Amino acid sequence: MSDDHNMDYNVRKDPERQHNLLGNSVAAQQLSAYVSRIERIKGEISDLNEDIAEVYGEAKSMGFDKKILRKVVQRHMKGKDTVVEEDALVMAYEEAIQAAKDNMIRATRDPLE
Repeated sequence: MSDDHNMDYNVRKDPERQHNLLGNSVAAQQLSAYVSRIERIKGEISDLNEDIAEVYGEAKSMGFDKKILRKVVQRHMKGKDTVVEEDALVMAYEEAIQAAKDNMIRATRDPLE
C-alpha cells in the first residue's frame, strides 16, 4: 500500500485525526473543492442522461422500440468479440435448459428408459 493510502486509512479510522485534518483550513478548502467538482460532474452526468433520454424518445417517435434500441446500444458498446462470446454462451445455456426439459418429458412418458 502507498503511504498516501495508509494515511487516508488511518485518518478514516481515527475521528480525532479527522477533526484535526478538517480543522486545517487548507484541508477544508481541498475538501470543499472535491465536493464542488463531484457535484459539477454529477450535474453533467444528469444533463447527459437527459440528452440520452431525449434521443431514445426521438427514436421511439420514429417507430423504433426503445427497449431493443437500448440493447443494441449496449451490445455495440461492448464490441463484436464480446457480443459473439456472450451470444455463444447464451445459446449453450438455452440448449442445455431445453435438453434438460426434453429429458424430463421423456422420463415422464416412459419411466423405464
